[in-house]
Amino acid sequence: MKTNTIITIGREFGSAGREIGKRIADDFGIKLYDKEMLARAAKESGICEEIFESHDEKPTNSFLYSLVMDTYSMGYGNTYTDMPINHKVFLAQFDAIKKIADEGPCILVGRCADYALESYKNVVTVFIHADLDARIRRIARIYDLTDAKAKDLIVKTDKKRSSYYNYYTNKKWSDAESYELCLNSAELGVEGTAKMIEQYVMMKESIPRADRMILIELSEQILCILAFCVAVHRALALYDRKIILVPETDHIHLVNEHQRADHRQVHPVQVGLGRERVKPALKDQRQEHCLNDIVLV
Repeated sequence: MKTNTIITIGREFGSAGREIGKRIADDFGIKLYDKEMLARAAKESGICEEIFESHDEKPTNSFLYSLVMDTYSMGYGNTYTDMPINHKVFLAQFDAIKKIADEGPCILVGRCADYALESYKNVVTVFIHADLDARIRRIARIYDLTDAKAKDLIVKTDKKRSSYYNYYTNKKWSDAESYELCLNSAELGVEGTAKMIEQYVMMKESIPRADRMILIELSEQILCILAFCVAVHRALALYDRKIILVPETDHIHLVNEHQRADHRQVHPVQVGLGRERVKPALKDQRQEHCLNDIVLV
């Protein structure tokens, strides 16, 4: 299989995010970058790799700590002279991620890669999560820990990753709105999750971008129509009215039996699309019990 897509993978600790990424990379024949991003950023920035490792997905808010650690920085450049070391590390990593992406399709695990590449068109952003019990079993097995210690390590690592992501981006870690695709590896397994991502990428690539935008617009229109139908249905049920179309008008009217013969008796009402809002706009405010003409707003 071949792909032109860059895949970023955010992951909960113990959800097998790296292993899933490795399966995808092998199937597509592309490179995977996890901690490899740190070595690349260190090489290109001139900051020693140990500094990157000590700050890896760990936000540091201590100004004193930043000043102390800054003495170990190896001359990143005059532009960064007055910047705390943790910010230098993030920006160096940010630049390295973009350079890696410019080289072609690849898998990027963690390190806010989705945020760094949000302006790129050929990116699929993924978040892998799993049930806590499944993650505890996995971490306990891999690191030979008790369940209690495995759980403690999971909680602490996820907290660091979350804080790092939320600190440096305008999004929220693990929130579905921050990613294009979210999958539970405990349900699908490592192989199943990898295959699901691959199928999603291939399907997305098979649909031209212009056609995808048309499909999105059509979906939005269909949702609006469905919302309107639901509003009409609720109005009918609430006020015991029936729908008729009034000739030579663009209006739909809700009438009861004795109003069918005389359309002049009907009064307008507004029904908001997508919201439960029924607001009578009566010609005669004394007839507040009447619900008739539906107008799109």
